[in-house]
Amino acid sequence: MRFIIIGVLLLVLGVGGYVGYMSFVKGTPPAQLLAQLQGKAPPSEAKDETPPPEAVVEEGVFLKMPVLNVSVFDQGEIHRLVGIQIILEFPKEESKTHAVSIMPVLKDAMLTRLYHLARLNMLPTQGTGMFLKNNMLDVAQAQLGNTVATVTAYATNDTEQ
Repeated sequence: MRFIIIGVLLLVLGVGGYVGYMSFVKGTPPAQLLAQLQGKAPPSEAKDETPPPEAVVEEGVFLKMPVLNVSVFDQGEIHRLVGIQIILEFPKEESKTHAVSIMPVLKDAMLTRLYHLARLNMLPTQGTGMFLKNNMLDVAQAQLGNTVATVTAYATNDTEQ
C-alpha cells in the first residue's frame, strides 16, 4: 500500500514539476498539455500540423512601444537595470490600431517574458540579438495573432547598480 501511495505522489510531483518548469521557461505551460490535463483535447497525434499563413507586408506600419525597464536581481538586490526598446511592424493600419487598443496587455506579456529571461540570466546587456527578437515576436504573435509582421528589439541601456 505504501508503494502505491509513493508512486502516485511521485507521479503528481513529476507532472507538477514539468508544468512548473514549462511555465518558468516559456511563460505559460503548453496549451496542448493544459487541455489534455483538463480532458478537453484529443491526443497530440490528432493535432492539426498546418503552419499559420505568413503575413505579407507590402508597406509596413510601425509602432514604437515605450521602453520596457527590467530589473535584474542578484541575491535579492537589484544588480542591473536594462531598458528594452521594442518596435512592432504591421502590414496594415488596422492591425496597429488593435495593438494600441490592447497595449497594457501586450506590455504586461512582454515584461513577463523579459523577467523570465532576466531570471535565467539570458537578457542581453547591449544591442540586439535574434534570441531577444524571436522571444518578443513570439509574445506579440501570441497576443495579436499573425497580424505582426516582424519585431525589432534591442537593449537601450544597461546600468550597473
